[in-house]
Parts: sequence; C-alpha cells; structure tokens
Amino acid sequence: MWRSASSHRWACSSCSATRSTSPSAEAVPHIERSALIPFPAADVYALVNDVERYPAFLPWCSATEILSKSETEVVARIDIAVRGRRETLVTRNRLTPTTAIDLEIIEGPFRRFEGRWLLTPLGDAGCRVDLGVSFELANRLVGAFASPFLHHIADRIVDAFAARARDVLG
Repeated sequence: MWRSASSHRWACSSCSATRSTSPSAEAVPHIERSALIPFPAADVYALVNDVERYPAFLPWCSATEILSKSETEVVARIDIAVRGRRETLVTRNRLTPTTAIDLEIIEGPFRRFEGRWLLTPLGDAGCRVDLGVSFELANRLVGAFASPFLHHIADRIVDAFAARARDVLG
C-alpha cells in the first residue's frame, strides 16, 4: 500500500519501495522506483534477467520469446495484455552482470523508451533494487491517458519482482 511521504515521493509500506516523478513529467515522463530486497544482488539480478519466466509472475505479461542472447545483451519479444488491449514489445537489454540491466524498446507503441535496473549489494541486508524508466508513447493523445497507467505498472513491477524474490529465493 502506498502512503504519501512528501509531495513527490512515496513510500511503500509493504516493500520498502519509493516512488518519485520528475517535474517535467509532461514532456517525457520519468519514473523511478526502488525496493530493499533481503536477498543477494546477484540472485535478484538473475530473476530480473530471466525474461522467459516473466509470464509466471507478471500478470500483464502473456508471453515472451528470446530473439537473441549473449553474455552482454538479450533481445526479447514480450507480449502484454492490459484491460483488453494487447501489445508486443521488442526490448534490447544490455547486461552488466549482477549489477545493472539497461533497457531499450526497439519495437512497440513507444516513440522512446529507456530504462535501467540497478542492483546495489547491501551486505547481509540484501540489496537495493532501483528501476528508472523514461518513455514517450508514439501517439501523444494515447500517452496523455496511458501515462498514469504506466506509473501504476511501474509500482506493480517492482512489487512483483520483490514477491518473486521471496517465492524463489526465500
């Protein structure tokens, strides 16, 4: 459950997550979320990088397919279904093993989409997981209506990965 901590910062009482929005969110929305997860960063990184398993725990993800994979990059197709609407995204994920995954949408309903998962080890406390995303939808009118929903998805995705870590690693 989200509770307000200040005008632009939110704290998640169930997952130690934060939410912030940039002042220029109307131009190119930027979303940031973070969570403290009581598991090693390398293990959580492996869960985030396991695109094939997304349909098992991300409710809006109906299918995935790895199009190419190397030690430093994964290109994947992700089918999403939200409120009766279906979209297919193709992402290029640049990998920095155990610490970061940089995301870029190369095909889909976005004019621009860039994101970054950053995993910071915290010793025995586990790790801090940060997700930052900047996006612009190809259709600005749709973007005006979709932006709040994308913020909601960002909230849910960090929660979903925290729950996945508890289920798989706990």
